[in-house]
Amino acid sequence: MTANDSPTEESELTPKQEQFIAALIAGNSIVVAAKAVGIGEKTAHRWLKQPLFQDAYKAAKQWVYDEALEGLRDGTTEAIDTLKSNLKALEPAVQVRAAHISLTQSIQVHKIEVLEQRIQELEEALKASRV
Repeated sequence: MTANDSPTEESELTPKQEQFIAALIAGNSIVVAAKAVGIGEKTAHRWLKQPLFQDAYKAAKQWVYDEALEGLRDGTTEAIDTLKSNLKALEPAVQVRAAHISLTQSIQVHKIEVLEQRIQELEEALKASRV
């Protein structure tokens, strides 16, 4: 490990670790991501076991996922408009199916967000009751 590979503080990732996370998020395997940033596979696996790295990697994956869901939400109005415009059309099957899928997924995302919020509130209440 070089000076560039170790965090300056316990709560910081190195630039190489951040690059490695970005390479993983881009869909690369561990081996390919490690080579892309110039680290060995053993180092990559060691980093993947570190709590700080795991937290940062998890947060990065969540951010990418959340951004993708925002794109889905952005299409909700268009999906509704597609359904409305094709309610009386003779052969709207493809457009209606796409709109249905989009709406179904949007509803599921909303339900998950509500459940996540409720879980967070319950966890906070549980922590407060233990104090």
